[in-house]
Amino acid sequence: MKIFKRNSCLIQKCKICYNTVGGIYLNIHIINQTDQQRFNSYRRYVNPVFLKTIQILKKSETLECSLILLDDVQMQLINNEYRGKDSTTDVISFAALEGDQVSSDENYIGDVFINMDAMQRQARAYGHSRKREFCFLLAHGLLHCLGYDHQNEIEERTMFDLQELILNEIAPRSTQKTRKKV
Repeated sequence: MKIFKRNSCLIQKCKICYNTVGGIYLNIHIINQTDQQRFNSYRRYVNPVFLKTIQILKKSETLECSLILLDDVQMQLINNEYRGKDSTTDVISFAALEGDQVSSDENYIGDVFINMDAMQRQARAYGHSRKREFCFLLAHGLLHCLGYDHQNEIEERTMFDLQELILNEIAPRSTQKTRKKV
């Protein structure tokens, strides 16, 4: 999609994290579209989740993505426009290689939209930290951008097992409540 990166008034809200690890170059555009500046502090979790994801998946190429932080109202608009669902949701991903969203930049894996209002509600509901929930939603979105899905039981188990591997060191589970399929 990259729609949010092209709007010049939004570029000012963009934080870009560059990281080189073992020859892998990460370029992550973080755009806080909420009116809550405190959410900017969550960017410290982005590199660890992204790095762990590419390590587990044994990716060796340069990767780029956008992470857009939204509130309930903004997420509902996107969910309605792109998925035809007039309700809010916690995370939406647009993989760069799906449908008519193919990017001209082969390193660009896609856009991950996280609803920060939902993130806070779900952290309370699951009885774990906001860090854990944010990292979960980011890992979930990244895996979608990298081609994983949960349309059937086997895909779901694979994806959720990968999410747990990614999160075990970064944001370990602090409760026995389990997440239901979204």
